[in-house]
Order: sequence, then structure tokens, then C-alpha cells
Amino acid sequence: MTPEEQIVQALKTIDQYSCESMIDNLLHQGAFPEIIADHASVEVFGINIEKRRTIKSSPRADAELTLKGIVVESSVQEDWRSKFSEVLAKNKRRRIKKFVFCTNQDVGQKQIKVKGESLNAEEYCCNTLECENSFVIGQRDLVLRLQDPRYFYIRRNFLHIPDDFFYSVSDYRYLLKTNDSFTCEVKEPEIEIYSNILANALLLDPNRVVLLHNDDYITLLHTISMWGSKLTGNDSQKLINSDLCFIRWPHNVVGFVNVSATEINDYIQTIIFIWGAHEISNLSEFLMFNKRNAMLVFVCKSAFKEKVREKLEAFGTRISVFELHIPEIDERKITADEQEIHRRKIAAIVENLTDLLLKYEALIYFYSPLYLEDRETEKKIRNILNIDQTQASQLNNLLLKNDLASITGRILWLKQPIVAKDLLNNYIDENVFPINDLMA
Repeated sequence: MTPEEQIVQALKTIDQYSCESMIDNLLHQGAFPEIIADHASVEVFGINIEKRRTIKSSPRADAELTLKGIVVESSVQEDWRSKFSEVLAKNKRRRIKKFVFCTNQDVGQKQIKVKGESLNAEEYCCNTLECENSFVIGQRDLVLRLQDPRYFYIRRNFLHIPDDFFYSVSDYRYLLKTNDSFTCEVKEPEIEIYSNILANALLLDPNRVVLLHNDDYITLLHTISMWGSKLTGNDSQKLINSDLCFIRWPHNVVGFVNVSATEINDYIQTIIFIWGAHEISNLSEFLMFNKRNAMLVFVCKSAFKEKVREKLEAFGTRISVFELHIPEIDERKITADEQEIHRRKIAAIVENLTDLLLKYEALIYFYSPLYLEDRETEKKIRNILNIDQTQASQLNNLLLKNDLASITGRILWLKQPIVAKDLLNNYIDENVFPINDLMA
């Protein structure tokens, strides 16, 4: 699905409140300069994209945004023409300079029928309301704006399309909860204590590049998650005109092709988290986002903090790295249950690795001499064993190599070739993995 198709699909199912908030943000950030100038002082109900607004928050209708004679109405109603006529009737006899009607529907040529006659909706609006200008913003107009990197954060937060370079808070939390590699055994009440400590220590300062680290790295990641969730929660008043961004680790470790610094809005105060900083080689490239109103927070394990600092400071003297550590996390006592869970995890990994190594040895014995430099052969082996390149390299390093075994010096001699042969015969007899696929 193309980005355009993703946006269209998301617009079709957007709810009324999210549609109104999205339009408010687009107007506020200058997406439609012919209506409202860039970063105009638009009267909105808070830029906090997560905050829920109630009907009691203003004497006007929720769909309405007013600025110097500008009236904005938004609708997700499928019959947009009927809704358009309804809001025109509601706004008659008001002093309006500009009238804006926004809909998630495809408005086509913006034609409506009045008494059997096909009329241009914008012209009809001007005549009906006696206003200077009118605008009908439909699905196509929204898609065009939401493909602009300047408004990626709006697309990310209101349409939940994480195909730009960063995750939202909710996306980051979801990844931590659904990825077994980031399972945290620390209970939520304890995590909340750490998040409160972080809230007091991590204040937005665009002049700083922060190096946030702990030995208990997984607990730190979940602490950040809870802190971000509380900061953007429904009852929060802190995150006004602000945004939190999380690198889409581990998917975008490298590859800044087509990544633009404009993904971070100049007018939105933004904290950007680059987590897994100790595993990223091209760390300095993230400094492209070190701009006004933005603060970079590099998150890593304490054991690698010096290497991360060196990579950042090597970029130039203008980088000032502020170190932040939550000692309470690393000082906590490990329970017996946590120790047992950890022991089981290690045992499962070792058992799985041993099983893969036996299969690997069996395959190589059968095909000896085997040239692993041949990419096609290596790819077939990885497909049969269902392992990636990193795992294949790890297994290869566990084998015994003897350069005197042949003229080429590339034959891999196994530690126990007789055992490997028996294992291979068992695998073939039991049809555990398709040995014939390697022979093709």
C-alpha cells in the first residue's frame, strides 16, 4: 500500500473529534496559508494532540475554530453535501470573512445541487453567507498536505500512520509491550516511581543533547514509556504545543535516505528519543534533528555510555552532551522470581542455539567441502534453518576450522563428523527440515 493509499484509508475511518483536532493542527501550522498564515495565533482548544476536549470547554460548537472572522466547520459525515448545507444554514446572518468546510470525503469537483442546478460549492457559500472567501477542503487536499514532511507528526498522531522516521508515544509503548525482547519484569507501581524521577530530571532544553543511560536498560525503556504516556495523557496540562518522538528502533537503525529534518516541526517543542544508541554506528547523523525547539535524548546502556559520548562529541565542539542517569533503577533489588525467569530465558537461548548448531554441522558434513563464501549456498542454508545472517555468522564461528584440510583451506572440518552424520540421517528420516532444498 502506497503512503497516499494509507492516508486515504485512515481518513475514511477517522472519528469526528480526531478530524477536528487534525484540521486545527494543520491550520495552526500553516498547511493552508491562503486561509491562515503560518503559525498564526489560532484559537484552538490546546495543541496537545492526545488531550480530549469536552463540549463544556467552549461555548461554541466543538467543530468551530474562529480567528478574525474565520469560521471552520469539520465533518466526517459520508453525505458531505448534506452536512455542508446544514452548516451554511447555521452560519447565516453572521459576520464572516472566510468560511472553511473540511471533510474526510472525496469532494471531487466540489459541486453541489441546489434546486436541481449544479453549482460550485465555494461560490455558493460566498453568495449564501456574503463572505469574502470560502474553502471546501476535501480528502484530496488533506492527502496532499499530509504527504509533506512538515506535517508528518500530525499524520502520525491523528491517522496512526507510522511510516515516517519516528514513532509516537503510543506506538513506542505498543512495541515494548508486544516484543518479547523488551519484556520487563518490574511491576508498574515501581516503574511509576522511576518515571516521576525522570519527569523531574528531564526538562526540555533545546540547547542540550542528553545522554540518558542505565545498566538496567529494559527498565529504563519502560520508565520512558510511562513518563511519555503520563505527559500526553488526557488529564495532562504539561504537553501544550509539544511533541514526543521515538526513533523506529530497531527498524531504522541506518539509512537516512529521503529522511528530512523537516519531519520535526520548527514551531513545536519536541523531545526526540534515539533509543538503542549504543548499537547505532551512524549516530552523528541524528544530529540533523538538533534544531531550535528540539532536544535529542540518546538512550543507551551505561556500559556503553563513553562510546556513545565519543561518537557524539566527535561531531564537533558545538555539541554539549548532558549526562542523565537514574540511580534508583540500578540500585533496586532483584527478586527471586526475576532471577528464575532470567535463568529460564538463558537456558532457552542456549538450547535453541545448540539445536541449530547440530543441524548446521549436519548440513556442512553432508556437503563437505563447503564454500560458505558462496552467497547462494549460504542463503539456502539460512532458509532451511530459518535463521538470519547474524545467527548464521554466530554458528559459523562455533565450528572448528582447519586450514590444512585441503588445498583451498576453505573446508570446514567438524568437531564430531561421525555424530554429524548420524544427526543428518536422523533429520532426513524424520523429515524435520527439507534437506533436498539445498541440493537444488
